[in-house]
Amino acid sequence: MSGTVALGAQVRALAAMAGLYRGVTHPADGPADERPAGSAAARRREALERAGLDDLVTEVAVLLGWTSSRAGSLVHLAEHLVQHLPRTLERLEAGRLDLAQVEVVADLTLDLDAQLTWELDEELFGPDGSGIGLTTARLRAEVDAGVAAEDAAAVRRRSRRKVAARRVAVEPLGDGVSRLVITSPTPALAAAEEHLDAVAAANLAEARPAASEGRVAADGGDPYAEPDPDAPDAPVTSQPPDRRGLAAHTFDATVRALIGAAPAESGASVPAPTLELHVALPVLVGASDDPGWLEGYGWVPAFLVRQGLTWGRCRLRRVLTDPFTGDLITVDGHTHPASWLTDPGPPPRGSDPGPGPGPGGPASPGASGGRPLQDLPPPRTEDDVLGPATVVSGPPGTTSDDPSASAEGSDLDDPCDDTPDPCTSGACAPVDPAACPLARAPGGGRYAPTAAQDRVVRRRWQCCTHPGCPRRASACDVDHVVAHRPGGAAAGGGTTCACNLEPKCRRHHLLKHGTDPRDLGPHEEGWVRWTARWEQWRCDRGSSHWRSPLGFDHHSAPRPAGPPVERFQTTPWPPRDPEEERRLGRRHPTAGPTSPGSGPRSRFPAEPGS
Repeated sequence: MSGTVALGAQVRALAAMAGLYRGVTHPADGPADERPAGSAAARRREALERAGLDDLVTEVAVLLGWTSSRAGSLVHLAEHLVQHLPRTLERLEAGRLDLAQVEVVADLTLDLDAQLTWELDEELFGPDGSGIGLTTARLRAEVDAGVAAEDAAAVRRRSRRKVAARRVAVEPLGDGVSRLVITSPTPALAAAEEHLDAVAAANLAEARPAASEGRVAADGGDPYAEPDPDAPDAPVTSQPPDRRGLAAHTFDATVRALIGAAPAESGASVPAPTLELHVALPVLVGASDDPGWLEGYGWVPAFLVRQGLTWGRCRLRRVLTDPFTGDLITVDGHTHPASWLTDPGPPPRGSDPGPGPGPGGPASPGASGGRPLQDLPPPRTEDDVLGPATVVSGPPGTTSDDPSASAEGSDLDDPCDDTPDPCTSGACAPVDPAACPLARAPGGGRYAPTAAQDRVVRRRWQCCTHPGCPRRASACDVDHVVAHRPGGAAAGGGTTCACNLEPKCRRHHLLKHGTDPRDLGPHEEGWVRWTARWEQWRCDRGSSHWRSPLGFDHHSAPRPAGPPVERFQTTPWPPRDPEEERRLGRRHPTAGPTSPGSGPRSRFPAEPGS
């Protein structure tokens, strides 16, 4: 009950703040009874924007760690409850309703007249209300019946708006898996489901005899199948076993139908999908099982990354990172087909191909005949700067006989040292626009970033720089943090450089531009709108800082382009078991002897307190 009481108090506080924002902002652009078309979420978003509550939504989302959609939903719900559903709000505060039940009532009464909404609220949750003690499903049915009885036209309006808002969306679920959500008129979706089930049943009937006969199914087989890990001694075949059931065949048929969609206009070009998948080279060649990062969605397991190499339109772009930190250095401007990893091309003219593998076999190292083959670095030797990659043997807890080994950990960072983030503690400072060498360019320099700058900026940040915004960088605008001016730094303008460029989604891009009084119209001189009080700057640590209208500071930092190379990492305490690392196929991170004849020296720091 305490949770619902706190939620009720939160609802009333948000409604009060909405009144504050609504009273200070400019008035709505349309009549009060005008309702935008589309889904409930779209109408809610547009209503909040017209009421001037967009800044409150952003403030709530950043402070509470919510998405903008969730924050907008609660702000809209708070106003609707306080103004039109007082009995429902009382039941929420008394612990007789939870948030899911309240949202059902609010959503279904959204299109009702204010008087009818009040009457239905009284009927459901008054002293002898019919909605008390019902489950969420039964409450939905009760509210539906009440809305149909009070205003049948509202039901028709809601249905038409939902049909107009039909859409397809992808919801990430984690572990490289997502859910496709199709909002559609029921008859159309039911017909599509029946058709896909029939196609999948036919494909399954053909794939079963194909698998028993050792041939590939007509649809190409299971694209996600891999050799059985429990049978390492089984012969390697070109086609893994096909064990798909009806559900998997339905999915594969659906994907083929979706990918094969083309514009209805005759002769129109078919658009090609573009996905940004960040992955290390050892993963592509099968030497590592580290996951990749799909921009806008999250981590993807290595086997799904390698499966993507089989796509006909797959192309690769090389990215150079710092091996010590994983930070981005540069992005190659050229792309290469996926065969660039494995296809050596024809041998050089006049060369002896030697006893290498036959056609279709793996290419031998150094056999490249035109396309660069990527080989893993050779094993470290005694002459290596870091020494050989030796592995400490023996059971856990084995110590070295070298008396100097225990002192080596003193040069490493204390693993228990909890250094605060400079951007959180206020130790960072804003970057001076005039500090960039490009600020001295005559005339202020160019405005539009080059293609190389665009690639680096989007790859470095990977998403919108507003804290908490998940919009991927490829769908964002590239914005000057300090606005570009024809006069350059002398006129207070910023440079067109990676140190002054950031990706911002259109919504937060426009929100940021409201902070500059020079961007206000002539009729707005002498005053600053409430929506124009967001501040944004870049600090000397490379983070993007935002200050909200209520004075709260937030920042976001670019995601590292990749993990540091293992051989350059300092292993934190406690050390891992060498035998366990060997079993998992990892190299134990220990350094070899610093000089010939010396004993092994551990890179692990001394145990705290020893």
